[in-house]
Amino acid sequence: MAIRYLGYCCINKTLSDPDLIKQSGNKKVLTSRTLRLANWSLAKASQLAYENCTDLLPILAWNEKHNIKLFRISSDIFPFADDPRFGNGFSTGYDVTKLPDWHYIQQRLSEARRFADLHGVRLTMHPGPYTCLASEADSVRFKSILTLLVHALVAEAIGQDDMVINIHIGGTYGNKQAACDRFCSVYESLPESVKRKLTIENDDDASGLSTDEIYNHISSKVGIPIVFDFHHHALYPNGYSVADAFSLAEKTWANRGVFLTHYSESAEGKRASAHADYVNGPIPLSTGDIKFDCEIEAKEKERALLRLRERNNGN
Repeated sequence: MAIRYLGYCCINKTLSDPDLIKQSGNKKVLTSRTLRLANWSLAKASQLAYENCTDLLPILAWNEKHNIKLFRISSDIFPFADDPRFGNGFSTGYDVTKLPDWHYIQQRLSEARRFADLHGVRLTMHPGPYTCLASEADSVRFKSILTLLVHALVAEAIGQDDMVINIHIGGTYGNKQAACDRFCSVYESLPESVKRKLTIENDDDASGLSTDEIYNHISSKVGIPIVFDFHHHALYPNGYSVADAFSLAEKTWANRGVFLTHYSESAEGKRASAHADYVNGPIPLSTGDIKFDCEIEAKEKERALLRLRERNNGN
């Protein structure tokens, strides 16, 4: 089987299910606690970040118990850390290393790193849709860079060589070549701590970039790997077969670890790009020769992964 690891994204529904928590008497396990902007304070942000980082380990332990070796960490693990309104002359919205609980946060992240290393777990991150290095607006590009710096700090604390921070181009504004040129220019200016983790994903409609467009206008110029999204490709193949686009993306992963992909399916009765609660599969090319990791992007998170795996005879 070509798929090395199947993973899921950000939230463990079982460990955060209010009904199950009530029955078991356990506390909610969650890595995306946040607060309202009106209630923000450094002390509150620090406490929530500590709780988020503390809960990463029990999620990884649950995953290991269920033989899940790939997990996407929530981008909300440090609340509002990339918000320029909280900047105090630091490179991020607020300097997370100056949080009152930073010493203890480091300890929790170190525990997660040791567990991941011991059990061969791969971790990834995926900043939100407003991370747009190709934006025409200086303010958006600045905010996007702040976001990536915070993610890179978390990645460095986790300390995995093949950890990925994945983004989209974020919009082409009617001129794909100009957008690609802006992306490449900003990418080249990023610190190495960001560049060595950063990847770019193919989009789901013609306003964005297909796999071949990323390859020809970005990856071939600056060397950024392409995370191949099967669902997005199905919606915007740009004339390429899934096998050809997959192969093109895989070529960009030399010396960057195992090729990473995403798999999802359309939610019934919603726009085609909306993710379904569960996925039925099969995942394309999962019996080929190329080894790849695949994150299941489904609303039911680990439950969707487990059901898909069960349907495929435990593979």
